[in-house]
Amino acid sequence: MSDDGGCTSTSQQPMTQEQVRSVIVGNTAHGEETKAVAFIDADGSIRAELVGTDATKTDSGTWSLDQVGRFCVDWTVTTHGDENCGQFVALGEGSYQWGGHTLTFKPGNPSNL
Repeated sequence: MSDDGGCTSTSQQPMTQEQVRSVIVGNTAHGEETKAVAFIDADGSIRAELVGTDATKTDSGTWSLDQVGRFCVDWTVTTHGDENCGQFVALGEGSYQWGGHTLTFKPGNPSNL
């Protein structure tokens, strides 16, 4: 389980629970380093798709957000039921860091996940 939120310097402050909620809930995350997308549904479910060189893989799971803003995901396949948690950090220009991932968000579920 990751708890550092990927903060690489003391000038990067983790986002609050309210800030994270307003960015992620009901929106689709896009990984900048990968061809991964994930829809974070308001009902607490999350669905993802990763386009690889040989196949497209899908996964689903649940997410939660604690009072200090740590976003936790429990993937069905990817992490084999182990919860992965971290805090979001705003990087500017619509990019966010969560753990080792740099993400951008699009409104709604344009990928129909």
